[in-house]
Amino acid sequence: VEVRGWSSACTPARVTLFAEDFDPCPATNPIPTGWNGWTVTGGPICQDACSGGGGGGARASDGTWTMTHVVDTRAADGDIVLCFDAGDSASDYNETMSVQFNADDGAGWQNAWYWKEDWGTNGSCRRVCFHLSTVDPDVEANDNLQIRFTLASNQTGEIVGFDDVTVDGAVYCPGAASASIVNLRDAGGGNYAF
Repeated sequence: VEVRGWSSACTPARVTLFAEDFDPCPATNPIPTGWNGWTVTGGPICQDACSGGGGGGARASDGTWTMTHVVDTRAADGDIVLCFDAGDSASDYNETMSVQFNADDGAGWQNAWYWKEDWGTNGSCRRVCFHLSTVDPDVEANDNLQIRFTLASNQTGEIVGFDDVTVDGAVYCPGAASASIVNLRDAGGGNYAF
C-alpha cells in the first residue's frame, strides 16, 4: 500500500512518453510485427475491444500472442506509470491477459498486472494503471524500457483485449527553490550537525 502526495507549492507536471490507441488499425490483420514499433508474436487482431472505442484495440479470440514495445523514459524525472484499458467479451477461465515490463537491468521480465476469467460486462473496458517506478526504479531515465502484453483465448468468440496504452512520468519542479542538507553527522545526545 502506498500513499503519495506532493507539496502544494510545487506539484510536478506529467509528460507522455508513449501512447498507442490502435486508431487507425493497420492495413492488414493480424497486426504485423513492426507496426507502430510493436514486436509481435502470434496473431493479434486489431478491432474495437471496448464499447465506445474508436475502432481500434488489440484482441485475442482463439489464440495466444504477445505484443512488445520499447519506451524511452529519459524525458521524465521519475514516477513512471503504465496505463491501459482492458476488457473482455464472453470470456471464462481459459482466457488470460498479463502485462510485464523489462528495465533491461538484469532483473528480466517483471509482472505488472495479470487477469484471468470474466473481467466484467461484455464489451466494456476498465482503466488499469501501474506505477512501474515503485517496483523497479531502473525504469527511470531508461532508453530501453520494454513493455509486453500477452493475451490468450482458447475459443473463437471468447475475447480479451486491450486499448489506449500510455506510459507517462513526472517532471519535477526546478531545484532553485530547494535546499540540500549535506555532511550529516552525529553530534551526540540525540543532536545532529550538518
